[in-house]
Amino acid sequence: MTKSIRKFFGSLLVFVASIFILFQELVWTSVKPVLEYFSKINYIQKSEVWVKSLSINASLTLFMVIFVSSSLLEIWAIGLTVIGKIYIGFSIYAISKILSFIVLSRIFTLTKPKLMEVSWFKNLFDWLVYKKNKLYSQFAQFNFVIKIELAIIRIESECFRLKDNLSLYLLARKKVKNEE
Repeated sequence: MTKSIRKFFGSLLVFVASIFILFQELVWTSVKPVLEYFSKINYIQKSEVWVKSLSINASLTLFMVIFVSSSLLEIWAIGLTVIGKIYIGFSIYAISKILSFIVLSRIFTLTKPKLMEVSWFKNLFDWLVYKKNKLYSQFAQFNFVIKIELAIIRIESECFRLKDNLSLYLLARKKVKNEE
């Protein structure tokens, strides 16, 4: 019994994570042109130069401060949603998620070589990448199974359609024979 429950929740987790990954990919592809536009602004270029010049500890601190503050904001937004302020909670959560994603991904891109020098951060990053790749492979298997099931359904429906057409043809042929 517990094995089937674990399998169910594992499949549910893969499904939810797959939706999240697809959402993240969709957001990233739509946000990328906006980021390219904003990266041409002089103030942002100066900020990027400043971020690149930070030491290892300062880079890690900046990354963690933004990560923790955005996480706290998201928890607050979830709390608002739980107490019934659904629209404002969801709005704050979505804005926080998108902004933190944009800012954190840019800061991470700029400071990745320095952050990878911190052993615990590198180990955590490597573990997360491993888990993400494993999840992608599970999603690919899940997607493959769905495609096979859809193909089987299409084949079955085509067989039923052919059977119905054959039945109609035989009935029409029988009717023609009876009329002769």
